[in-house]
Amino acid sequence: MTEVLTITQMISEEKAIRQKIYNLIRTDFKAISYYQKNRPYVGARTVEEQTRDQREKWQTLQDLFKRLKAIKSAHTKANHTTLVTVPCEPDLGALLHGDAVGMEQITIAEAINRKNAYRTRRGFTESPETMSMESLARNLLAVFNGNFNEKAEYDRKAEAEVDQQMARKFPQDSKQNWSQERYNEERKKEQALVEVQRIDPLDLIGTNAIQKFFNAIQDYLSKIDVILSEANASTKVEVTY
Repeated sequence: MTEVLTITQMISEEKAIRQKIYNLIRTDFKAISYYQKNRPYVGARTVEEQTRDQREKWQTLQDLFKRLKAIKSAHTKANHTTLVTVPCEPDLGALLHGDAVGMEQITIAEAINRKNAYRTRRGFTESPETMSMESLARNLLAVFNGNFNEKAEYDRKAEAEVDQQMARKFPQDSKQNWSQERYNEERKKEQALVEVQRIDPLDLIGTNAIQKFFNAIQDYLSKIDVILSEANASTKVEVTY
């Protein structure tokens, strides 16, 4: 028998067949049954009726497994041969140089694998070796933001040190006469001694590459499900069993 299904229909059918198999084997399915030799009945059925019922249900079970196998095989083949256009994998180095994330054609199977590698699984406790790209990028962004914000703390401490030095040089209770101009000059000198400079050889602040990297991954994840859904709904596959 041959039928034509979309990938979406195959996904639905796989779930439905598994449910039918479960219902069959968990209700009144009998692989074997028993009867008394001198009383040829199994409950309300005759031995012949029970035998026929067991054969019919066994055949139904075999047919369900056969159809499930055929659909799974056709589904796998379709996933490995059908091309979809998706965003390219975000490249941190390319983003650092101002390049935009382009588009590329890959198979549905590749798109699914990439999505699984990129997306953080809900309710799943990640370890460093199992972290998704989304989680790794989020950690990288957190470290960058933390490093960026460190300067504010350095500047606060430096300003406090300058205030202390100026208080020693120009005490409030001193009778020494001093001008505002001289005070400002001395303060500039003290500030120059404790001024904190950033080291940003990659120009991560100017390019905003790390934020762009994280955003590109989020953009990929927001688009991939729609792309796969459209491909699954439009791709027709022949299933033979």
